[in-house]
Amino acid sequence: TTWTMEAEEDISPVDVDTGQFSQVLQNLVINSDQAMPDGGVITIRVAECTLGAESALPLPRGNYVKIAIQDQGIGIAREFLSRVFDPYFTTKNFGQEAKGFGLGLTIAHKIVLLHRGVINIQSKPGETIVAVDLPTASTVDLS
Repeated sequence: TTWTMEAEEDISPVDVDTGQFSQVLQNLVINSDQAMPDGGVITIRVAECTLGAESALPLPRGNYVKIAIQDQGIGIAREFLSRVFDPYFTTKNFGQEAKGFGLGLTIAHKIVLLHRGVINIQSKPGETIVAVDLPTASTVDLS
């Protein structure tokens, strides 16, 4: 497995606990790697975006940093997409040695929510994209 990184220049800062957020990224990259048993490319993209009233994301209007992790793996079956953040839910035990406990995405989801962001997954055979949207430090109202 190889990986690439694509990032816009001058991304606004986000206010995160670096230890917790590194765990989010580790869990997402490990999942991507395990989804490609024959290898492939993991692409990490970082970009800034502005969400307005028309946004489908359940977030207030403002500026956000989107971190998208894309893999070329087996994908997640449509019937499982609604359950991927459930504790102990895993598809990694079917027909193979158990590789996971089903907590990686649950933990990532909880940490992202605690940082006032959202995490979404789009998947089809050959491609899964996990996107994390976090408010920029200037968007977060701490009052």
